[in-house]
Amino acid sequence: MGFCNTPFKTEDICSQCGFEGEVTCIADDQFYCDECLDEYFVQCDECEQYYAAEDMKEYDGQWLCDCCAEELGVCDEDEEEYEEE
Repeated sequence: MGFCNTPFKTEDICSQCGFEGEVTCIADDQFYCDECLDEYFVQCDECEQYYAAEDMKEYDGQWLCDCCAEELGVCDEDEEEYEEE
C-alpha cells in the first residue's frame, strides 16, 4: 500500500464502510471516514502517517510506527503495545 505524502481530507467514499462525504486519504486509493479511521488506525506522532492500530506501539505517551521507533532508537520489546478497546 503506497502512502499519500501527507494524509488529507477530501470528498469521496470510505473504503471500509461505504460512507459518502468527507474522508481522509491515508494511502493510494484508501479513504476512511473519521469513525473508521479512529477505529482501525493510529497516526504516528513522528511521521504523521496512519497505520493499522495493531501495528503501533506506545513509547513515553507517543504512538510510533516501527520505522520511526527504530530511527529514534526506542525499539524496546517491553514497551506497551496498542490494544483496541
